[in-house]
Amino acid sequence: LSYWRLGESAATASDSFTGTAGVALQDRDGETGATWTRHPSATADAVLTAGGRLRKEDTSALAIYLASGVPLTANYRVEATVVAQSVVANDQACVLGRLDASAATGYAACYDQNSGSWTLLSVVSGTSTTLGAFAQSFPAGSSRRVGLDLAGTTIRVLVDGVAVISATSSSITAAGRGGLMLGPTTGTTTQTDATGLQLDDFRIGPVDAVPPAADSKGSNAATYVNGPTLGQAGVLAGDSDTSARFDGVDDYVQDATPTGFPTGSSARSIELWFKTSGTGRQVLFGYGNRATSQEFALWINAGGTSMTSWGFGSGQDKTFTLAAAVNDAQWHQAALTFGSGTMSLYVDGALVGTQTATRATTIDAYGFGLGAIIVPGDSNSGGYFNGWLDEVSLYTTVLSATTIADHYGLANPAEDTDGPTGGSVDGTNLVGTGARYRNTTSLTLGLSKGTDPSGLAATGAVLQRASATLAAGSCGTFGAYAAVATDPATPLTQTVASGNCYRYRYVVADTLGNTRTYASPAIKVDTSAASTPIAATFSALTNTYATGSTVYYRGTATNGSVTVTTTSTDAQSGIATYNFPALGSGWTSTPGA
Repeated sequence: LSYWRLGESAATASDSFTGTAGVALQDRDGETGATWTRHPSATADAVLTAGGRLRKEDTSALAIYLASGVPLTANYRVEATVVAQSVVANDQACVLGRLDASAATGYAACYDQNSGSWTLLSVVSGTSTTLGAFAQSFPAGSSRRVGLDLAGTTIRVLVDGVAVISATSSSITAAGRGGLMLGPTTGTTTQTDATGLQLDDFRIGPVDAVPPAADSKGSNAATYVNGPTLGQAGVLAGDSDTSARFDGVDDYVQDATPTGFPTGSSARSIELWFKTSGTGRQVLFGYGNRATSQEFALWINAGGTSMTSWGFGSGQDKTFTLAAAVNDAQWHQAALTFGSGTMSLYVDGALVGTQTATRATTIDAYGFGLGAIIVPGDSNSGGYFNGWLDEVSLYTTVLSATTIADHYGLANPAEDTDGPTGGSVDGTNLVGTGARYRNTTSLTLGLSKGTDPSGLAATGAVLQRASATLAAGSCGTFGAYAAVATDPATPLTQTVASGNCYRYRYVVADTLGNTRTYASPAIKVDTSAASTPIAATFSALTNTYATGSTVYYRGTATNGSVTVTTTSTDAQSGIATYNFPALGSGWTSTPGA
């Protein structure tokens, strides 16, 4: 009936600020378009906190950063969640837009603890102009979602989705970049993980335009609520479609008016993929009504070792014990089926269990939800999912065990354990016997990585070389291989020495780290000429006579012959052929005879 791939990505940049506590913002990458650059005007770093947020470093002034994602136009929104760990004098937190990468120019939406208000600023070449202000208390332990909207000359500040400041300004019209700022309005401030204003869930995207969670099968488009992070890596190998990350605090997806959903006791199946390391109760999906047997929902219980299908009412909840915990930060498939009074749960393509169940589902005004029980006022409300969801599908039939297993297999193809194939490494323009010689000390190599179904690694290819002595056309014992280049270009020029043999190995990897080693045959290098041949000698003379370098023949003879021999040496490649001068009229020759 419906298929939500959760593959939307409206964000030019997004960063949830997860990572190792204390790491500077510019030393790690965010999820999308969030490789960070410290602005030239900055005098401090911003660092990650143990709680997965961003703060200014301990004792310093301003931390100012630009995100790497470049807006396509000058109309966009920069937003983040501002969290007050404690109230610190002179403290402020800002999101920035149309920011110039080299000059102190841009718009800023800031909260200033000293004034207790939000301010909208225009900064041109370091000169700041206040375009508007909005007073609002910001006590310790609270948080606000701030957005800076840039739409032509209309510049707005939104707090928790409500426009609190609006101004007209044409002083900055270029798209510039989005960014953030943390630090004092004057002087310096001392901050820790437990103090001051901090930022979370940074995002750059269209003004007033978070895309719907599209239903690629039916007509049940849903809404992303409270900013799940879009454009995350998805479950399907080799598929560019992405997933959505939910923060475990207030993120969810909602279709308030679903159509065609199975109700009453009709057959149904819901299948999805999830990844989490959360330890609390986490809802995967749900729809229905808070009346006996009228809910149809599934959540992961605290600890991750069981799941419960919520039905509402005594005896209506069905709990399934899992073979292993599923909060292991790995992708898992879950499929819940119901029909003919029977409910079955499958995880990772395998049946967990089947139970007798009654469902008489009706749908309330809160509709269908992913990542939370949306209806308020119940002990099971909330249960916000903390992790990634992908590829959610709703069926009006009971999926068979075979179909569910097949779906799991499609998302988890056989592991690629082989390295790339079809590549090569060898010298080009080789000459001489067997076309294996180089007669200069400059050797050109041609290299090919080949192909791999998982894709080739962009970096890390290594070229290795081993050498041996060349004598009389034969290579001696080769030494050990040693690396001569990393990620070499092709063609590649190598300097070699006469009187040596060389073998090359080219080690390449795919994106999974599987390697393949291509090897060249021996390449022989000889730049020295053979010795001057000794004077020719004559033997086996028939009807001929030789003296010095002249051969005479009997004028009355109808035929005759003579064998001519000479000798030369070459210590490196040996002698391949002797080229004698052409004989006079009437003579024929047989080389080597």
